Amino acid sequence: MHYPNDLDYRLSSNVLVSMVTLLLWDYAITLQDEISDIWLKPWTLGTVVFFMNRYSPFVDMSMALYMNFQISSPQYCERMYKAILVFLAAGLGVSELVILLRTWAIYHRTATMGYLLLALAAATYTPGFYVAYKEVSILEYQPVPEDTVGCKVLKSSILIVVPWVLLFISQTIILLLTMIKGKDHLFRSRQSWVKNFYQQGLVFYILLTCILLLNIAVPLIAKPEPHFKQWLSAPLRVFHSVFANRVILHISRSQRMSRHQHDFVTSVQATPLKPDYSTHIVSHTRHSSRHSEDGMTDNDHELTAFRGETFGSQSRLTNS
Repeated sequence: MHYPNDLDYRLSSNVLVSMVTLLLWDYAITLQDEISDIWLKPWTLGTVVFFMNRYSPFVDMSMALYMNFQISSPQYCERMYKAILVFLAAGLGVSELVILLRTWAIYHRTATMGYLLLALAAATYTPGFYVAYKEVSILEYQPVPEDTVGCKVLKSSILIVVPWVLLFISQTIILLLTMIKGKDHLFRSRQSWVKNFYQQGLVFYILLTCILLLNIAVPLIAKPEPHFKQWLSAPLRVFHSVFANRVILHISRSQRMSRHQHDFVTSVQATPLKPDYSTHIVSHTRHSSRHSEDGMTDNDHELTAFRGETFGSQSRLTNS
């Protein structure tokens, strides 16, 4: 068994191994939060969306690794790439769904914003999926030397940049919507989690935008060399998934902390302390954890958008 020594193979192999390592690392450091805030809570449709986003990258990244380190025929490479593309496109769609729901949640799930985001998703993914399908029909692989692993692209199309351009436009619109609402939230709220929520979101959006721009630039720069056009799709897939996971886990963790704080307020009210001291504690704690008339915190309302109620259903899939 021989390994190709060309730049394309080294780039794609190193990137794939790095992305799988990142997936495993992120999974390890967030597993406890997942168990506490997802597995042990009542399941909803939003829970299913989380699991799809969380675990689907392991499928297509494993398939890509296998294809990269397996002795393959051009026909096998073509079949594998089609399967990987299906998982990649579906996975990106699920990750974007989480981000869209997050955006809808911070706008209090108004009908107008819901229709706007639905139209944005349709305008992004309908032509994007079609162009990706056309790209697959054009793509051709060439035979590699005997006993050599990996696949080598012979022919591809510049159409591959179209889905990335559409996704870039969508991400930019979502970023602008988030910044507009974030300015208002940061001005009104004194809770530290709100600041962290928007700071982390901004960092991830900048990172995803940089990767998207590279996915657009590389095929244009490497136009005579079609085999360079695909190697940055793996980072985009993985970082999208990681970002969407962090969004859900961050809100879930904030909700748990808020509920613990609310329990503390209740216990203080029931404890016979000196009036001035008790009033000070309750007043201070209530100020940092405000509840709406329905008894839910702002965290609760935002988490609701990711746990099925966003889809118009209050019913749970299973009971924990």
